[in-house]
Amino acid sequence: QVLVEPLAELNQRRTNGAQPPRGPAMEVQSEGGRAEAAAGVMDDALLHALRDNAGRGAEARGGGPAVNRLLSADEIERRNSLTSRLDSAIETTLRQRTTVEGGFLDRMLAAGYALKTATVSSVLFTSKPLAAGMCYWQWQLILSLLSLLIYIRCAQFVQLFLSAGPATYHLVRFTVLETRSGAPPTSPGVAGFGILLGGCMMDPSPNGTTIVGNTIEVACNRGQELDGFFFRTNHNATDEDPVRFSVDASNDGQTWTKIGAPSFRFQDDGTLLLRNERVDPPLERKQLVAYDMRLRWPWLIFFI
Repeated sequence: QVLVEPLAELNQRRTNGAQPPRGPAMEVQSEGGRAEAAAGVMDDALLHALRDNAGRGAEARGGGPAVNRLLSADEIERRNSLTSRLDSAIETTLRQRTTVEGGFLDRMLAAGYALKTATVSSVLFTSKPLAAGMCYWQWQLILSLLSLLIYIRCAQFVQLFLSAGPATYHLVRFTVLETRSGAPPTSPGVAGFGILLGGCMMDPSPNGTTIVGNTIEVACNRGQELDGFFFRTNHNATDEDPVRFSVDASNDGQTWTKIGAPSFRFQDDGTLLLRNERVDPPLERKQLVAYDMRLRWPWLIFFI
């Protein structure tokens, strides 16, 4: 009330074309108290409006013009409290006007008005949708459930990422199931086969490789970690190139686990799905064909 009524009076004076007097310093006295300020710190027009408003208040209470008299302790306390609040409000306003970019206060008022007038259905169309949404329990519930879902997916992602490390085997074999020409395979149809770890080719020595019929086998005397495999096309005709094959691994030579195929993808739960589809290798001779079966970052981000 201390600020609004004088400002309304000030606006009315400016509308009527009247200019309030200005001076180096002014003092406002009334039955309720006194406010002082030096010129250059506050707008004299605002002080003039405050003086008139205080005078009118004194006349309304006492039926006559404002007079000076001794103030009681309660009146002095109320005056000091009112003066302190007024000084704090004016100082804050002037500080904001001089320390922030132009239009800051207008934007703050617009944002506050948007938050005040927003409804549950219009939250997303305000300039501050998140702040406006937190004013309604419906949006608080939605955001809480969404946060819980993100937390669960992140926990699953960490568990999947930690469990998707390379596997360890002693034996890995490559078996040709179909050649490019369609004839029954009688040989592996490749110039070389090996295993990958972290995208790098690993040396299977000292046991080396063994070729039997349409199978080529890589053996290691110690368990070898792997997360992929590779082969090179042979130097002969392209008719013997493998278009369908199977890659199996074992630790004892008796129990074999299928770990590779011409086509694969990761399912929603992170498990590897091997598909025995026909895939034509390059026509260039002795060309490297690598199958890196590590989890990819794009898939991990999509998983979240």
